[in-house]
Amino acid sequence: MIYTVTLNPAVDYLVYLPALSVGEIQRSTREAFYFSGKGINVSKVLLTLGMESVALGFLAGFTGRAIADALTEEGIRHDFCFLPKGSTRVNVKIRHGAETDLNCQGPDIPEEPFAMLVEKLSRLSDGDVLILSGSVPKTLRKDAYAQMMQSVSGKGIRTVVDADGELLLNSLSERPYLVKPNREELSAVLQKPLLSDDALIEGARELQKRGARNVLVSLGGDGAMYCTESGEVYRIGAAQGDCVNSIGAGDSMLAGFVAGLCTGDPVYALRLGSAAGAATAFAEGMATKEEIDRIFRSLPNPERL
Repeated sequence: MIYTVTLNPAVDYLVYLPALSVGEIQRSTREAFYFSGKGINVSKVLLTLGMESVALGFLAGFTGRAIADALTEEGIRHDFCFLPKGSTRVNVKIRHGAETDLNCQGPDIPEEPFAMLVEKLSRLSDGDVLILSGSVPKTLRKDAYAQMMQSVSGKGIRTVVDADGELLLNSLSERPYLVKPNREELSAVLQKPLLSDDALIEGARELQKRGARNVLVSLGGDGAMYCTESGEVYRIGAAQGDCVNSIGAGDSMLAGFVAGLCTGDPVYALRLGSAAGAATAFAEGMATKEEIDRIFRSLPNPERL
């Protein structure tokens, strides 16, 4: 079974404006709500691709209940811990030609609920996949992902980390099966620009030296690169299309990649991940199966560098 963890889910409130003028009252042209969070997005796209998962993490208040109800309605299995105080955050995404995002902090997570989540993870079985995605609330330590990975250590569970900064760096000591930084995140943790493919390969191998087994680097409009623990490097270009909304595109790529890896073929996984990411980027909501299939057919096989 695949388990996704979202420690800081959100209700994304998209507001479309003809223009943005600070300090003035303005009227939107339309609005939309999406129930999300990086791990939740991964679970959604996995279901689209015909794969079951269980979404874990924390929810709180009426917004948390709305997310749980929406996931149940969509047919996504979940087992969230509900916090006694606070509300799951609402992020405001302003669209006015450019993308302006106001991401809120989310509720506090006390030690006891976090210990409950870690105990749930300790029940995972050999062969399961555990995907840890996104930010953590300010009340949790920056080694929260490492703590969760320790609870499944030695069980033959493939752990996947999609995070940045200290969260990513602190997870490497637990030897995650896969990490998925984008170019900017990889550059930031290594504190140097990575402007060429050679520099990206060097950066990915640095993460592997620190503990990551496999590294998937998403490159937005430049495609993606996958560096395997056996030393192979695969590179794929981006699908052609107009970016409508970047929310969830990286999560969709990760979902497609993990789904593809279940076949044991990294070339297929990179191609499917790229198609899923593009299908979300080219749409207002999350990717559909039809669009993923269409883009998948248009993509060439990745090049081995």
